[in-house]
Amino acid sequence: MSETGAPADCLAKAVPRRWVFVCGAHMDQALRLDAPARLGVSNPAKVENLAGGSALNAAGVAAAIGLDLTLLSPIGADAGGAILHETCAARGIGDRLIEMPGHATGLYSVLIEPDGNVLIGASDLALYETIDTAWLKTHLRPLMDGGTGLFLNANLSGAALEAAVAMADFVAAATISPAKAARLSPVLAGIDLLFANLAEARALAGEETATAEAAAAMLMERGVGAGAVTHEADPVTGWSEGRIRTTKPPRVDRIADSNGAGDAFAGGVLAALAGGRGFAAALDTGIAAAGLCLRAEGPYPDRAALASLMNPTGTRS
Repeated sequence: MSETGAPADCLAKAVPRRWVFVCGAHMDQALRLDAPARLGVSNPAKVENLAGGSALNAAGVAAAIGLDLTLLSPIGADAGGAILHETCAARGIGDRLIEMPGHATGLYSVLIEPDGNVLIGASDLALYETIDTAWLKTHLRPLMDGGTGLFLNANLSGAALEAAVAMADFVAAATISPAKAARLSPVLAGIDLLFANLAEARALAGEETATAEAAAAMLMERGVGAGAVTHEADPVTGWSEGRIRTTKPPRVDRIADSNGAGDAFAGGVLAALAGGRGFAAALDTGIAAAGLCLRAEGPYPDRAALASLMNPTGTRS
């Protein structure tokens, strides 16, 4: 993988080896179109129901690569919730999924074009609104200590984000969507590692035409210690210790499904950093994990292939 820019191979803080991932475990309903979409008419498609959610997707990838983690998220006491419990067990994820009486497990529906790209997604994630400061004090605080990192995302409300960030010494965050990214604005100075695509980074930086490098610089100026901005097949723009670098991903000849690739990238980077890799090598690991996701149908790549991304010497792959 080719790189440009000055070296930026470490983070300001030591990356914890144990993690809690908060908020983002629901069911995905993927409708894979048989032919390019035609608007205004019925389109034949194959339907698949899968365990999903940003935190679950990233956690599954990170656990396969070797990260010690627990997933904390509200779910419904229903069939979808049962599938999520089973998924955590199958993927080696510590299960702290909390059943919330009277609520259904969240649902994300996505239309996927024959070329693997997402046409449109829609979600019913009202369940996540049950996560307030009291919920976090009850369920998150007991899991946190000085050696545990926290990975959260903009599915949380502004008040919940502030409360959660205050409970952790090392915070990683994902922006989730351009519509939700701004929720992270008040806590940017408390984020040690940020993951965003270009549209989300622009929304968070408040500059809708910014390049990836410009958005990264703006977020760095606002106190985010390190991070990465992705945009489709373009180079990944990462920053740490006041320096910005770009890393060009290898070409993916056939994309089966782009859903979950950003989550896989974040999970790969976190696992690599916690495993002792430098920032540049961790970006490579995240890119490789995202590539595996793009080649697979569904948001979870082959577990053995993910595990092979981290070798015993911790050198760059």
